[in-house]
Amino acid sequence: SNRHKRLKNSTGLGKCYNSIGTNNWWAGKVDEAITFYKRANEVNTEFGHRYVLGLTANNLGYIYLEQGKVKDSYEWFSRALGIRRDLKLDDYEMMDLSGLARATYHLGRIEEARKMSRDAIAGLARFEVVEDLRRAYYNHYIIMQNDDKREADRALRKAKELVEARIDRIADSKQRSVLVAKVPLVKEILDLAENLEP
Repeated sequence: SNRHKRLKNSTGLGKCYNSIGTNNWWAGKVDEAITFYKRANEVNTEFGHRYVLGLTANNLGYIYLEQGKVKDSYEWFSRALGIRRDLKLDDYEMMDLSGLARATYHLGRIEEARKMSRDAIAGLARFEVVEDLRRAYYNHYIIMQNDDKREADRALRKAKELVEARIDRIADSKQRSVLVAKVPLVKEILDLAENLEP
């Protein structure tokens, strides 16, 4: 039936919209990114593809955080966290908790944010490989920088190590340059890390 074909293809469509959203985000086309993330959200909500819903919610959390729309960011990170908890995806859950900690911090709930961020970092330490772990350490740096400089600097150092390891895994020098120039988080971490004391 047509419904069965649509259901079969919808996971791919939702992932595709999510990927196009990410490509637009990295290219600095934020409005287009949001449009595609919201399309991904609609498709995956319709067909109940909660795994991709979690990815999309996390991405929207970060985009709205970058735009200074902290309440929207908080809502999307909360949504992502709920989905990953339901799916028992512990590593992703900790990444969502890290993002939620950043949004909470920017809402002025500093102590709550610090506890959440520390819980996220401790939780992530249980996993050997976590996608985009550098972001969690960067978040921790942002949250801790006005409270505990040593802890903040340790987090930034770890984020820098992860970025450099990612760059080293890229054989093509042009692709390495693109990563540093085009991915804002990578550039931000490397720039901030220049001021770290040895």
